[in-house]
Amino acid sequence: MNNPFRYAPADSVREEAERLILEIATSPELDSVFSEGKMLGVLEAEKPDGSRCFLRAFSGLAGGRSQVEGFVPPVFDLTVPGGHFKTEEAEISALAAKLVELEESEAYRTAREELDGIRAQASETLSHRRSELNLAKAARKRKREQIEADNLPDKALLLAELDDESRHEKAELHRLALSFRAAEASAEAKRAGYAAGAEALKAEMKSRSDALQRWIFEHYTFHDSRGSLLSLREIFARRGMVPPGGTGDCAAPKLLEYAFRHGLKPLSMGEFWYGRPSGTHVQGRFYPSCQSKCAVLLEYMLDGIELDSEPVSGEWKLIYEDGDLIVVDKPSGMLSVPGRTDAKSLPELLEPSFGRLYPVHRLDMDTSGLIVFARNPEAQSKLMASFESREVVKEYVAVLDPLPATLPTSTVPSSIPPSGTINLPLSQDYENRPCSKVDFVRGAPALTRYELAERFPDGSLKLRFRPLTGRTHQLRLHSAHPSGLGRTISGDRLYGSATPGRLRLHAFRLEFRHPSEERTLSFCISEVF
Repeated sequence: MNNPFRYAPADSVREEAERLILEIATSPELDSVFSEGKMLGVLEAEKPDGSRCFLRAFSGLAGGRSQVEGFVPPVFDLTVPGGHFKTEEAEISALAAKLVELEESEAYRTAREELDGIRAQASETLSHRRSELNLAKAARKRKREQIEADNLPDKALLLAELDDESRHEKAELHRLALSFRAAEASAEAKRAGYAAGAEALKAEMKSRSDALQRWIFEHYTFHDSRGSLLSLREIFARRGMVPPGGTGDCAAPKLLEYAFRHGLKPLSMGEFWYGRPSGTHVQGRFYPSCQSKCAVLLEYMLDGIELDSEPVSGEWKLIYEDGDLIVVDKPSGMLSVPGRTDAKSLPELLEPSFGRLYPVHRLDMDTSGLIVFARNPEAQSKLMASFESREVVKEYVAVLDPLPATLPTSTVPSSIPPSGTINLPLSQDYENRPCSKVDFVRGAPALTRYELAERFPDGSLKLRFRPLTGRTHQLRLHSAHPSGLGRTISGDRLYGSATPGRLRLHAFRLEFRHPSEERTLSFCISEVF
């Protein structure tokens, strides 16, 4: 079976997806349910009699509905009227409404305004009074100096009168401050009463929400391929984790659970987008299962099923070597640095021949082409500084998929200018590692220049890219996003390519200053597409 996190859909799954998209698009009822944008899934399965069938599913709710005719039901239906979830949800919602009513009430607003008014009046009045006392203090100082200079017979009496005046003014200021404190304490007690009521409602809402979430995790139960049955809580507890909210409602676990419950053998699966675009999600494109909710769950469900593996597309080739660095042509499918898998990374394969290597930059595992490693810390520091300061020239060649036949008109650009610059800021997609995302609020600047090199009869395109920044998955996202080129790089399973085979992205040119010699190194290797 295909790996749900790294796959190109089988022809049978792609054809079934196209039939489903057409069915939805030509049914006003179904289109109204899914048009806002929804991840759908198709699973090809084998029945006990050897015949094959297709199952369909959607993620979450569709138009507020948990069940739609023709799609597998949810693993556990939370929307049943009168059920525990709906009843408890309604009561928690009632508490939320009560909290809003309290926080927006006239009495609570008046209590807050009264407290703020007293504090403001106290600050202004006491500040003004202290200024007056400081002026009076300065005047008394001048009088004392004059009395001492005149040496009058009643000097002692006059100085005592000034001391009495000072003590009286200080006592008056103290009494005034005490009166404001008393008024503030009274107003604060009134406000605190309302605040305590609000906090009590919040605490009850949180307690009941947490309890309801635990109840959900216990009632969502899943089979693995061998027939074992565990709750979501138990599946994640094995990893010392708590399931994220919404786990189990994605299309993939729905499809697999339905198949396991009905004695069907999963053969091939694919998840694709229908409806309004969202980020890189465009109608007709296939995407891997989400990492945040599905990684742990699907690993449990698929335990015992042999998944397709992705071979490395060749061997590494040494392009250049000296005492400071080596330049290597990395094949697609090989890690640039050691990862979490058992597969050996490129430096681990190189070090037996070249000694310890120091990473300078990276290529995605699926990207092939030129990569540099330093052979000592000094060279590494200088080379990394060159990459970070954008002094290095990097050029890539890529093949982009044709637009999907199922794509609605005007969803993405129908044509690409012969050259241009893409400016889309990027950030890490922490809920769906290892992906990145276009982020106009918090994203780091990302600039890519491109040139259209060739148009192929099937609608695919060959482009040359020159990234001016080095963000993770920059070229892949700038290609796939509707605000970029609107077309995925062929073989890019993360961002929606349905094309089988390797990622067709190749770093073919590299130019940089030698770290210890006064010369420029320039490398250009043949294109592989």
